[in-house]
Amino acid sequence: SEEGFGFPFIVSIVRNSFSKMMEDDLQDVFFNTEEFAEVVVYMCKDGTTIQLPVIFDDQSIMIDPDTGAEVLSTQPVMQAQSSDFRVLPDKGDKVLRKGVRYQVISHEPDGTGVTSFRLHHERTV
Repeated sequence: SEEGFGFPFIVSIVRNSFSKMMEDDLQDVFFNTEEFAEVVVYMCKDGTTIQLPVIFDDQSIMIDPDTGAEVLSTQPVMQAQSSDFRVLPDKGDKVLRKGVRYQVISHEPDGTGVTSFRLHHERTV
């Protein structure tokens, strides 16, 4: 009988222009550095500095809506495109944002070309 046993099946995944366009659109929506990002100075431990467009979340909590006083969380989060780094990020690197210096506690690439950083507020410069 001819039931197809023993015949190899070859599956070919072809990326057409539509799938490429959809991937580009998804990246622009989820990590749009032109509309949502701000530029920070990333300082590596070896002295290298890089100006990076990042999405920054200081996770502040409003405690008085009348005065606008805020309290910073203990671990702000920053996301940057992994391809923007000329050197690998490392724990202990510094980030300067709006006159406030942060220390990198940890960093983790998410597999989509974006690296997330947990930061610690170090001091106001």
